Amino acid sequence: MVKAFEQGRSDCEAWGHIDILPGGLKSPKPMGDRHVLSLLRKTGGAAIAVSSEDALACTTTLAREEGIYACPEGATTLAGLRKARERGLIGADDQVVLVNTGSGLKSIPSMPEVATPRVLSGADIA
Repeated sequence: MVKAFEQGRSDCEAWGHIDILPGGLKSPKPMGDRHVLSLLRKTGGAAIAVSSEDALACTTTLAREEGIYACPEGATTLAGLRKARERGLIGADDQVVLVNTGSGLKSIPSMPEVATPRVLSGADIA
């Protein structure tokens, strides 16, 4: 999507094998690509690429700071927002809605392990 947007194309070229995390983003040719690219241009939007590492880091941020266990695909919205802020595409006072349509529960096998303390009794808390 980002490549097509940057090249001024009206549709996306199909990619070959895609070996990335967020599983839901592995589509070699996104459905609705023409519609999305058209909307981006009509609304003055942007297309921003984020890494799998950024997406996974944002799943942790959303869980820790917002109590939302987003799937990595959904967390790409936060990663993209951060990049948009860095690039000055979104101002500090702008209102932004991030849409997450998937739970992190489906992505547990691909999530990095996090060291968490085990609490087996009240003595472990003190």
